[in-house]
Amino acid sequence: MHKYVRHTFRLFHNGASARSYENRDLVTRNGTNRYKFAKLELKNVETQINSVRNKMNSMRNEINVKVDTVNANVDSIRKEVNVKVDSLRNKMSSMREEMNAKFKTVNANVDGMRVEMNANFKTVDEKINSNINRAIFKAVILMGTITSGIIGLSTKFGWAITFNIITPEPSPQPSRQPPTASQSKH
Repeated sequence: MHKYVRHTFRLFHNGASARSYENRDLVTRNGTNRYKFAKLELKNVETQINSVRNKMNSMRNEINVKVDTVNANVDSIRKEVNVKVDSLRNKMSSMREEMNAKFKTVNANVDGMRVEMNANFKTVDEKINSNINRAIFKAVILMGTITSGIIGLSTKFGWAITFNIITPEPSPQPSRQPPTASQSKH
């Protein structure tokens, strides 16, 4: 205990006067007031420990303040990032809706063009069919006219003229003579 007290005293009281140190040392050596001196030294140690504890608490408080500041800054940055992310998300949603609207418009235009092209193709087909029917009708009329002309010529001038066949002239008939006497007898 004596060595510990002297060592502790020297650690924490290097600034004490030599006289007070000698007086305490003498008191300790003589064995008088040993309890009182140890109590005083323990009080000094507690004071130093409390001082260190206060410094540590102060440092802890400073660290906590700095950590709180950092947390607040991080929260602020997180909020800013969230705001920017939300803004970008809203812009992307708006762009997606705009693109979908444009695609719908393009699809509607393509469908309209397809319907118009189909209608034009139908019109062209109808015109072609009409022209073909008209040509067939004209050909039928022309064939009928030619056929009726041929029939008319055949009827009017005869088949011989139509097909260039020369008809022989009819042979003369023998004249009738009165029967002779020998013929009448038989």
